[in-house]
Parts: sequence; structure tokens; C-alpha cells
Amino acid sequence: MSEGPTHEELLRKVKRVADDGGDLHAKLQFTQVTDAVRQRRGQIDDLVEQLARVRRRGFVFKKGLEGQLAEARELAPSAVEQVMKESRRTAARLEDRVEALVDRARRLTRDGDLRNNVTQVDLLEDEKRDLVQAISSAARKLSAITDPVVKAVDAVSAGVKKANQVLDTFEASTFSLQPGEDPIAVVGASWEDAPGGAKKGNLFLSAQRIRFEQDEEIVTKKTMFFFAAEKKRVHQLLIDEPVGHLASSDDSTRGWVFKDQVLGFSWDRAAKARGTTTFEVESGSAKDWDTLVESIKDGSVEADRVDGAPAPAESILTFAEQCSACAGALPPAVKGQVTLTCPYCGTVNHPVG
Repeated sequence: MSEGPTHEELLRKVKRVADDGGDLHAKLQFTQVTDAVRQRRGQIDDLVEQLARVRRRGFVFKKGLEGQLAEARELAPSAVEQVMKESRRTAARLEDRVEALVDRARRLTRDGDLRNNVTQVDLLEDEKRDLVQAISSAARKLSAITDPVVKAVDAVSAGVKKANQVLDTFEASTFSLQPGEDPIAVVGASWEDAPGGAKKGNLFLSAQRIRFEQDEEIVTKKTMFFFAAEKKRVHQLLIDEPVGHLASSDDSTRGWVFKDQVLGFSWDRAAKARGTTTFEVESGSAKDWDTLVESIKDGSVEADRVDGAPAPAESILTFAEQCSACAGALPPAVKGQVTLTCPYCGTVNHPVG
């Protein structure tokens, strides 16, 4: 027949319950929930200005950000008031139980041999578990009140941060945007099948064009032990194509443990980036990037343009049917194309009108 727990083992359990009482008192303040919603409420006005600044800088997509922020601003006052009231009410309801739990634990430590009070020790632990569950349940209910505000503010804050990063990266690039060209997204990527070997840089997506710009430090000279002796930074535009030259795109994952996110483009015959180009993207899922590219190609991304923003540039500009130099027939223009090169004499033709 197995022996029961020793007095020392039971005493450790009882002391642990008494010590945990302090943690339960702290949890009854529900500061994590209440501080979160009050902090987000205080961020809203500044976030309104940050979002407006992003719009002035020229980021015209993600129109849902304004709606999310407006909803958070409307809900925040009542959410703060309600969560403060409910947290105080819950704390008042459970505080006496926590105090009683700690008192019982302290008394038990003075009751001699605890092997005579095994049942009381078990009941003590049961009560602690019930209190932990009650406090956790209350915290979830309070979070349900604050989540619409907290999550909306966090989503807008992340969206504004991302938009600024996109604009900053476009501004730091080696190319210039065309008139009316609106930036959409940038992702760090490696062009895997680039001529001469893989190139690291950024894949730029606008409403009119797809670009890849190499931006990396490369070794130009090595010692016999393969330590870098000389390096230089390479920053150059390698792909610059109208969206209309993109025949199709696809996504895939590669690898068993670390899933490489691979984005592939197939180009039509008029593109300078002939055949296919394959990119391993550094962030996000290739599927999400593929979906975005397809929305740019078919024009559905324009539904995400913020209300009141300048009208988008014409999808397809109008060109003469014949070359201005040799009168040869010009190929049809595509979305994002701002010049047409004559296939016969090489003259660059500009839009008419």
C-alpha cells in the first residue's frame, strides 16, 4: 500500500497557494486589458494625423484604414468606461474569495501535521484553480469589450507603418515614378534566375508597373582564405515592365522545414524581361503576393483606392497607329506602357493627345 504525501510535501503545496494569492490579487486589477484600451484611445488622434500624412505623401490604397480608425474613435470612450466599470465589479466580487483563500492557507501552515488535513489541502488547491479560471474568464469577457478598439488601432498603426516603408523605399530607389503612377507595395526578394546569378534587392509593385531593383553589397575581391577583401554596393534597376506585359503569375513553397516563398512571373513576347522570372520573397506568403499582383493586372486593386484620392492614371494610353519616323505599324499598347518602340526602326513613340 502506497504512502500518502508527507507533511513537507503538503506544506509546500499550502505555501504555494498562499504565495499565489498575491498573483491573484494582481490579476484582479485587470491592468493588461484596461491599460491596453486606454493606451489605444490615446493614440487615435495622433494616428489620424499620421494616416493623413501618408495620404499626402501619395499612398492612396488600403482605403479601409480610415474606416477602421473612425470606428475605433467612436467605440473607444464607451469601451474604456465599460471595461473600467466591469473590471471593478469583477474585482469586488472575487476579492473576498482570494483573501479567504490566503487566510485558509496561512492557518493550515500552523495546524501541525498536515497529513491529518489532506482533504483541506486538496480543497484549498481546488479553490485556487476555480479562482484562476474565474479571473481568466473575466479577463476574456473584458477583452471582448476592448478588442474592437485595440485591434482596429493596431491594424491602422501597422498599415500606416507599412505604407511609410513602401513610400520610403520607392523614394530611395534609382528610378522615378511616371506621372500618376501610384505605389502599392514593396517586398525584399532574390531574383533567382537573373543573368549572371541570383540578385538580391526589392520587388516594386505600382498600379502601372512591375520593377525589380538590385540592392546589395557584393564581394569584388577575395583573399586566398575567402574572406572578403573588397566590397561594393550595387544599386541598379534590372526589371522595369508595364503591368500589361505580364502574361501570368504563380506562387509556390519550397523546402520541408523552412518554407521558401517563391513568386514566378511569365512575360509576353513584347517584354524585355523575356520568358519567366522567379523570385524568393523575404516576407509574407507568396500566395498573398501573387493575389496582389493578379489584382494589379486585372485592375481590381483600384477598388482599394481611398475615396477622394486623385483619379488613377489611364490604364492604357493612346498612341498613333503608325511610327512617327518610318510609318511602320506600331504594336498595341498595354497597361502601364508610356512609350512604344517601333519594331522596324527603333524610334520611341510617345502617346498622342
